[in-house]
Amino acid sequence: LKCVTASQQFFFAQCSTEVSLPPIHVDIFSAGRNLDSPGSSASTNLLQVMGPAQQQSQGQGLTLFNDAHGFLRGVSTDMEALKRLIATEDEQRRLEIEELRKDQEQERFERRDALNKLRYEFEEFVRRRIQKVLEEVEDMKASQHRDDNAQQQQIDHLVADFHRLRDNLFSVQSTWGKLVTNCVPPAQQGPLNSSSSTPVQAPEMRSMRNRIGNGNVF
Repeated sequence: LKCVTASQQFFFAQCSTEVSLPPIHVDIFSAGRNLDSPGSSASTNLLQVMGPAQQQSQGQGLTLFNDAHGFLRGVSTDMEALKRLIATEDEQRRLEIEELRKDQEQERFERRDALNKLRYEFEEFVRRRIQKVLEEVEDMKASQHRDDNAQQQQIDHLVADFHRLRDNLFSVQSTWGKLVTNCVPPAQQGPLNSSSSTPVQAPEMRSMRNRIGNGNVF
């Protein structure tokens, strides 16, 4: 506005110099300000302050303000265009910010869903691993129990076989003694007994049988 006012003052000075108007009391700054007001013009304001004798010469000097009016119209047009551009750019920036905000919200929701899914998958994986370990422990315990039962059965079978072997040995010993008594004369029983081991007497045999039955053989 200061530049426009200075140019108006310059044009007023040129007009007064070329037309050789008598000095008049004109508020140049007020007239310059009135140029920007809608519905008013510089010629109307000047005609209100000048006399009838000066209007004719003033009409010749009004052409000097055409450049100023054109300049003002150009500035006003540029300002309106700049305002529209600023408004358009501001609206575009606002829409972009709104779109970015929506994208950020969507990304935040997707990231939260992915994190929850990962947490659920990890918990399920840990649960399956723990369940598998527990099942393996139970299978190990059951297998160990079955092995213990199998070992106990084998031990029982060995004890039964040992008892049968013991009874059979006693039977063989008894039968051998009877055979010696019945088949060999008494005179020949001495050398036969000395060549073999000392026969086990009946009380000693019963004592040994009892020890074997009680598990005190060794």
